[in-house]
Amino acid sequence: MTDEIADVDQPLKGLKRTKKKSLIGIDPLAWLNEDESDKEEVSIDLGEKVAKSEIVEKESEELSDEFNETETNDQDIMEEEVIEMEVEQSENNSGDCFKLESSISIADVSTLHEQLKIYLDQKNELEIDCSEVESVDAAALQLFIAFLYEAEKQNKKVIWKEPSDLLRATIKMMGLNNDFKI
Repeated sequence: MTDEIADVDQPLKGLKRTKKKSLIGIDPLAWLNEDESDKEEVSIDLGEKVAKSEIVEKESEELSDEFNETETNDQDIMEEEVIEMEVEQSENNSGDCFKLESSISIADVSTLHEQLKIYLDQKNELEIDCSEVESVDAAALQLFIAFLYEAEKQNKKVIWKEPSDLLRATIKMMGLNNDFKI
């Protein structure tokens, strides 16, 4: 036999096998029995960390306050924009018909929702002109479904005026014919 050291994964072929260090007898909780001097150092480090965490907490509170002020300003701006859009929409819909734009996507859903709520509050018979709709996404269709349910709950009639071929095809493809009654 030779005195070469064998790889543990390889079968022995005249080589000596080395022993791996055993973990038997090692106490994983030995750190609990350390000297008091070690514990004092740790508590000093923890004290510094607590002080640092208090600073971070104070800074985060300040940032939170700043964010809340900004959020309030953003809400005020959004409310002003909604009011402007309502005025614009009422000018566009000066008749008894609510006219939809050519493209309705998830980006438009929030403002469209506000406009439809106002229209729903003002009228008993709701006529929606959708003749110019060239594209509509699922989020807009969900909004319309919710609008239809709310109108039904309030016993208001919704009339879809001249729905475009694309709108008809999208509603049919989504299986929403019974909801829209187009």
